[in-house]
Amino acid sequence: MRYLLFLFLLCNFSWGQEGTQERESSLISNNVLKDFKQSNPFAQMSPEDMRKLIQEKSKSSSLGSLITKYPKLEDFLSHWYVDKEAVPKLFSIMDDSKKVKAFFIKFIIAFVIGLMIIHYLTRGESSFVMKLIKKMSLNFVLMFCVWLIFYYSFRDNIDPTLDLMKTHLL
Repeated sequence: MRYLLFLFLLCNFSWGQEGTQERESSLISNNVLKDFKQSNPFAQMSPEDMRKLIQEKSKSSSLGSLITKYPKLEDFLSHWYVDKEAVPKLFSIMDDSKKVKAFFIKFIIAFVIGLMIIHYLTRGESSFVMKLIKKMSLNFVLMFCVWLIFYYSFRDNIDPTLDLMKTHLL
């Protein structure tokens, strides 16, 4: 679900751009990313206006059918896009290079230790099915640990978005 929301945002940055601006070769232009880091360009809109814009822009895509199937997703997106704090904080994650470097170091350490633990606990003479179950469950634990490391590394940036998710998706 989180990947879907992030991809939706990345694929629809053209909403915040003026029609006269030239698009760069990358998916996200530097100007748009800078605008989102400083302040939310959609903050002046109401959630109802944003909901109409989301419906209009996603009508012809597969995301439109997903939004009609899950109306809570549309509710969350309409409130998330207009939130004055959530979007700029989420996009400012990459600004603090010390935090990003510390996260990647923690990630690599956790990943290597996790792979060593998985290898150690799944070796031996057990059936293929038991090895598969052990590896899948240990991979799930490793993935959960990486998400926890990410959350605790960037808690201040992620909390406004998570609060909106709790309010509108649950």
